[in-house]
Amino acid sequence: MTSANLKSLLIKGIAEDLSYLELRVHLIDFKEQGGEQPQALAVLEEIHKTVSDETVGDRLLELMDLTEGLGIKALKVW
Repeated sequence: MTSANLKSLLIKGIAEDLSYLELRVHLIDFKEQGGEQPQALAVLEEIHKTVSDETVGDRLLELMDLTEGLGIKALKVW
């Protein structure tokens, strides 16, 4: 999966009002298909900059934490 694919999936998931746990699945798929942490973080940051809804922004921040290895240990992506 490319960074562009990840971005597209995340944007679609946000439009469908998926939870951060549901969106996390796309990050795991990205990782399992050879994607790297810096790429995933760049995609999340790029999307976050364009979001005006605070709830969606918080969801993206949670995903960034999990991608960086922060937050709930069992949910970490990297």
